[in-house]
Amino acid sequence: MWEVFKVMKKKLKCVQCDSENVEVIEVDDGIWIEEDVVCQQCESHMIFDGEEYILHITDRDEWIDLFQETLELPFDAVVCEYQESSSIQYGDKVKVDRLLDEDDLYGVIVSIRKGRKKYSFPIVDLNPNNVSGKIKNLFNAYQYWFSNER
Repeated sequence: MWEVFKVMKKKLKCVQCDSENVEVIEVDDGIWIEEDVVCQQCESHMIFDGEEYILHITDRDEWIDLFQETLELPFDAVVCEYQESSSIQYGDKVKVDRLLDEDDLYGVIVSIRKGRKKYSFPIVDLNPNNVSGKIKNLFNAYQYWFSNER
C-alpha cells in the first residue's frame, strides 16, 4: 500500500491558542484521504466535525487535564441530553462546581448543583452558558470524542 503525504498551510486559527501557524497534513493511501491539522505553536491537533474545527484528543486521560486547565469554575450550564429516571432532566439549568473524576462508562464526571441539591453528573451531557468560544469548542470536541472515538 502506498501513501502520499502533502503538507500545506491553511488559513486557520488554532482552537486552543489562536495561533495562525497551522499545518494541514494530508495522507492519501490510495483509498482514503486523511487530514491531520496541527498547530505548530502549541502542538494541538484539530479535526473537522462537519461544521467547524475542534480539538482532536485521543487519550482519555488528557481530557481531565484539559478541563482542569481551561474551565473557570463554577459556571452555569444546561442539561443537553435526555436523562432516564433522574432528578436532573433535559433543559435543566445547573451550576457546575468542580471536576470529580473520570468513569469508563460516563466519561468526565462533575459536581453540579440544581437549586440546593448537589449531584454527580457526566460533563458530556452539559452545555455551558455564557462562556468563551474556546470553552464551547472544548465541550464540542469532548462530545464529539465521547460519541465517536472513545
